[in-house]
Amino acid sequence: MTHTPARNPHDSNQPDLSALAARLAALASIPWCDRCGTAVTAVLADSAHLLRTAAQLRDDLAAVRLDAANLRAAMQAALGAADDGEPDPLAFLRWELAGPSDHRGRR
Repeated sequence: MTHTPARNPHDSNQPDLSALAARLAALASIPWCDRCGTAVTAVLADSAHLLRTAAQLRDDLAAVRLDAANLRAAMQAALGAADDGEPDPLAFLRWELAGPSDHRGRR
């Protein structure tokens, strides 16, 4: 029995990319007649490309969601700092917008 990783609740309608890859591999191992083999080979190649693209898009989306969550946290921190009378409440936003290369372990 293979372990299926938990999916993101936001992606409940998304296909299991690992299961798709396994099905494509199983399909690729089936012997085909000469007439069918050409068409199936093209479909498998296109499907593999789509699978890689979907995996990359999933990873990109996760990175964008993380950035959005970090920016939201920085906005909330800035608003809280303003309410507390901090002299520079926007420092949280500036720090987050500067990006990871400018953080140098500060926080």
